[in-house]
Amino acid sequence: MRTRRNWAYWLRLLTFGLVVGALMFFLGVNLVWVEAVVRPAHRAICCQTPADLGYVYEAVTLTGGDGLTLAGWYLPARTARGHHFAVFFAPAFVFAFARL
Repeated sequence: MRTRRNWAYWLRLLTFGLVVGALMFFLGVNLVWVEAVVRPAHRAICCQTPADLGYVYEAVTLTGGDGLTLAGWYLPARTARGHHFAVFFAPAFVFAFARL
C-alpha cells in the first residue's frame, strides 16, 4: 500500500524547486549579461557622431605612456549655472562625476 505524503512534504518540495529555479534563472541572466559585456558589438559603431544626434562636440585623442591612443568626443555641458559634468566610459561600467 502506498503512503500518502502530507502537506509539509509538498511544501518543502515546492520550496526547493522554487529556490533551484530562481538560482538557475539568475545564473542564466548573469551569463547572458557577462557575454554581452565582454564580447564586442557585431555592428559598426564607428560612423555615427554626436552631431548626428544634434549635439555640439569636439573630437579628442589621448596618448598614453605606452603609445596607445584613445579617441573620443568632448561634449560641453549646457548649464547656465556653471556646473561641470564629465562621463568616463570603461568597458563594463559608466562613471559619472559632477562638481556643483
